[in-house]
Amino acid sequence: MKLSYSIFWLVLASLPLFLVLPALLRHDIMFWPALAIACGVTVVVYLSLIWVLGRFNVRL
Repeated sequence: MKLSYSIFWLVLASLPLFLVLPALLRHDIMFWPALAIACGVTVVVYLSLIWVLGRFNVRL
């Protein structure tokens, strides 16, 4: 149960990667810089999610 619970939260945090990367590629940004930006956004979202969940005493 704990594994399923953690996967749920972390999958939510990874969704921006799949939204930001195609958007950047559509705006004619080359693949590698677009991937780096999308990964950076994903890292920020992961860290933010972990911080917010910690404030609500949710441990992953």
